[in-house]
Formats: sequence, structure tokens, C-alpha cells
Amino acid sequence: MIDAAARAVNPVPSTAGWLGYLGLLPFVVQTLAVVFGPQGEDSLAHHAAFGVASYGAVVLSFLGGITWGLTVANPTLVNVQRSRELIYSMLPALAAWAAILLPTAFTLWFCAIGFSVTFAHDVRTARLHALPAWFLRLRLHLSVGAFVCIVTTALWW
Repeated sequence: MIDAAARAVNPVPSTAGWLGYLGLLPFVVQTLAVVFGPQGEDSLAHHAAFGVASYGAVVLSFLGGITWGLTVANPTLVNVQRSRELIYSMLPALAAWAAILLPTAFTLWFCAIGFSVTFAHDVRTARLHALPAWFLRLRLHLSVGAFVCIVTTALWW
């Protein structure tokens, strides 16, 4: 567990923090529309559930892009490490694209699992690229927020 002293020594840069948390807003708003909005075919809840699923797929693609950028910028990686990271960086986008072509319920569960897998990979990525501690703290908060919204949508819808 990260304590207050560690957060004080290594705070999340304000721009990264507010942009990250602002990125949760589409998940939260659309999940509330699923839970409290009118239900049924072509309803607000129906469109909002698709919105959560498609936004989840977009964000998973973005998370793969983080790995791509870090890998390209890291001159210390050897060929095998570099290749493995570049291949991984493409998997979230390709898998999310395939999932979005399927029914929304499947896409939602895929995205929930995807956020769990990408966070687990981010723990490894943070060590591999010597990222600051705030990166993982922020990614944990954002991943949990997205996961909760996606699972709530999947269970409610």
C-alpha cells in the first residue's frame, strides 16, 4: 500500500492527474445513464451501454500506445525485449477492435478483463522503463474507476 509520505514525495503531476480523471467522465456519465436511464431497444440505456463498451475499447487502444511510446523511446532495451513490448503494445488495440464487432455484452466483459490485464502489464512496464511511482498510482485509480463502471454497466444492462 502506498502511504501519504510516498504520495507527497512523488505527487502526480497536475496535468496528468486532471486529464486522467477527466478521462473517467465518459465512463461515469454513461454508466449512470445505463443504471438510471430509460431501458429497452434504442433507449438511452441501450446507447449508453454501447458507449461504455466502445469508449473502453478506445481507451484500451490508448493504453497499448503508451507501451509503444515508452518502448520506442527506451534505448536500453535489447532486441528481444523491444520486440516483445512492441508486439504487446498492439494487442489491446487489435483485441478491442475485434471485441467491438461483437455484441455489446461481450465487449463490456472483454473490456473489464482488458483493463485488468493492461494494469498488470503496466506494473511490469513501470519497472522496465523506470517510471515514477505516480504513474502506477494514477493508472491504478483510473483502471479501477473504468473497471467498476464497465462491470456495473455489464451487470445492469
